Amino acid sequence: HAARHVRLSQPSMSRALTRLRGIFNDDLLVRGSSGLVPTPQAERLAQMLPPVLDALRGMVNRQGERRSKTIMAIPDHQALILLPPLLPLLREHAP
Repeated sequence: HAARHVRLSQPSMSRALTRLRGIFNDDLLVRGSSGLVPTPQAERLAQMLPPVLDALRGMVNRQGERRSKTIMAIPDHQALILLPPLLPLLREHAP
């Protein structure tokens, strides 16, 4: 379900989660009675993401107002988290 939400195949999502677990040295998600449950570390990371995503959305929206080229570079592990929610905005505002 989560893989479909971010438009990844299930194997790609599993590989991404494995890489993130290694990077953060934490399980991030553990099985609970009702499915996967975020660990305290994952909860802390999730709290840090909204301002970062808002800043990136602002960059994308401003890019749509002008037609110059913008290059963004982020490490792979951050791209796995940040890009899925941003790709629709990028496609819409900066094709």
